[in-house]
Amino acid sequence: MNPSLYLPIVRNGVFACASLVALFAGGCGTATSSAPAPGGELAQGPPSSEVDAFSDGAAPRADDVEEEAENPLVRGIQQALRASPLAEEATGLEDDLEEADDLLSRAKQSNREALREANRQVRLRNHGSPNVLFIVAEGVSRDALGVYGAADNPTVHLDAFAQAGVRFTNFTAPWEEDIYWRRLLTGQRTDDVDELPRGRVSTLSALMWQGGYTTHLIGDCSAGGLFANVDPREFEFDDWAGLRDQAALDDSFPDVLEAAGGATLQVSANANGKEGISAGKLFTNVAKAQLARLLKGRPFFMIVAYPRHVANDVKELDAAVGELMAELDKLKLSRHTVVIFTGTGDKNSATVPAIRHSAPAPMIVRRAGQQPPGVVSSHAWDVADVLPTLADAVSAIHRPRSIEGRSMWPEVRQPQPESPIDP
Repeated sequence: MNPSLYLPIVRNGVFACASLVALFAGGCGTATSSAPAPGGELAQGPPSSEVDAFSDGAAPRADDVEEEAENPLVRGIQQALRASPLAEEATGLEDDLEEADDLLSRAKQSNREALREANRQVRLRNHGSPNVLFIVAEGVSRDALGVYGAADNPTVHLDAFAQAGVRFTNFTAPWEEDIYWRRLLTGQRTDDVDELPRGRVSTLSALMWQGGYTTHLIGDCSAGGLFANVDPREFEFDDWAGLRDQAALDDSFPDVLEAAGGATLQVSANANGKEGISAGKLFTNVAKAQLARLLKGRPFFMIVAYPRHVANDVKELDAAVGELMAELDKLKLSRHTVVIFTGTGDKNSATVPAIRHSAPAPMIVRRAGQQPPGVVSSHAWDVADVLPTLADAVSAIHRPRSIEGRSMWPEVRQPQPESPIDP
């Protein structure tokens, strides 16, 4: 019997438990979460003897370990109590203090999220603002894809996707993933990857969030290492699920996934070295489940990032794109969603010389019913142009001041195949 899974996610500042029925095709054990569901109730998954439940990231509490309270007032009382000669007789009071600390911590978090939401400038020009699904294949060689002429690697689903949109033949992107993600998220053509800028609309995710979108990151959630030790929610991703550790990302059959809020999901099909379900399939299923719960409410911005070992398996990558497009069709979201398929550059590509750490990369954009289908464009652009392009696509009012890229949205809507421009 396929289990039901519970992924804790953050949407508009409120923790919610989404039931992901048969998310991993029976390849994953049941998980539970104690995060408050909408309305303040607790959602619990069914118990499981196969795997550990979703945890809050804390290590199991040993009997001889005294945890410190988070709230300063409770912590002071707790410390005073433990120093008292009557400490052993006040175990009931200790339990009450722990419960009070938990309640105060939840209230503090709720207040923070409420203030964050109140300060949000939700500004959409109209109710027809499109959803955005951004699919990035890290390290994929454009020349290895059938949709770009590689006869040995047919890409049936990417071919169909390109026939419904615009396929660009002169797009470049950095092959170093940290530089790629910084340029993508900032719209700047910089190699400085120390850290991302912070501010109300300093990144692509912040721009979309401030514009009224729910924002989601799935798959490789490390952003080329920029998020390795940073919660993506600090950069206005409402939720995320996948992996951030590079060693885990290199695993074709991971036995655990991370999620927002410090949650972890044990993948029972891959436990103890088993190869039950691939990373690419896991990420695709998480994305599909997330799409299903985003049918109503605000428009969404979702990045689905496939790590190199998935992207280099052209058959698996093509199948993943096909599944995501089929899910959009099934949910009747296709005509309301801008879908972008792209990748980081491949420095081993022999098509053109590398320029500024960049190389040719795939770029296909589809807005069903809003552009001429099946166009091949030689218009030149790069990954720094993605932010201003999407800002135009969603009619964003507030944008980062330091954008160096330029919008390609006019070319996406009315492509000119025979009129390339210099990058």
